[in-house]
This record gives sequence, C-alpha cells and structure tokens, in this order.
Amino acid sequence: MIAALRDVAVTELEAALTSARLTEGSAIEALQRLVIACEPVAGYLVLMYSQSRDLDVEETLSVFNPLDDAITTLFARGQQAGEFRTDLTAVWLTEAFYSLVTGGAWAIQIGRVAGRDFTHMITSLLLQGITVAADLKRSP
Repeated sequence: MIAALRDVAVTELEAALTSARLTEGSAIEALQRLVIACEPVAGYLVLMYSQSRDLDVEETLSVFNPLDDAITTLFARGQQAGEFRTDLTAVWLTEAFYSLVTGGAWAIQIGRVAGRDFTHMITSLLLQGITVAADLKRSP
C-alpha cells in the first residue's frame, strides 16, 4: 500500500513540476511557481518522509531521481545566472526545498500554522536564504 501511495506521490509531483514550468523565465520566478504547484501535493511528500523506512530504498530513489534532478537543475540554473548563492550546492538546496515543503505541510496539518501562509512563508524563506543579496559570510 505504501508503494502505491509513493507512485501516486510521484505522479502528482511530476504534474506539479510540469505546471511550474521550471525552464521558463528566471529561476526565481520558476521557484515561486514550483512552491505554488507543490502546495496541493505536499501531503504526499509528508507521507513519503514519514513512511520512507517501509519502502524499498533503491526503487524509491529510482522513481524520485528524475524529480530531484529537475529541481536540482532549477537551482543550478539560478546559481549560474547569479540569482542564487553558490556556496550551497544545488543538491543541498533541493533537499532544503523538500524539507520546507514537507515541514510546512505538516505544520498546517497539525494546526501550528495557517494554510494560507504556505506559499509566502516557504518562498520567502528560500529566496531570502539563497539569493545573492542575502549572501552571508561562511561560518567556520
């Protein structure tokens, strides 16, 4: 059953990535569209995170890798264009994105934060933390 839910999650996330048009416009605009597109499917990601130990790791990675690659490519594009910081790897930014989306969805689900804040809070935190203008000196 968990594997079937994983497959639904992948299908829904693929649709979200398609609707976000990750290769169009600036990387910042694409990231904003991605957060908006992921809001309706964030619950699936929460489920995947919470149940991941019950899934076949290799199989799960094989179905999620194309999704991860698309998001990582978006962050790399933003770095190459000078929109996003380069002291954090694109892979790290992808994992931070997933963590914020799932954490936000979980916080909404348990009533800690308002659902209407999902897109604004995640987008603001990501962009203020990864844009070149917010670049901070690297700590030791």
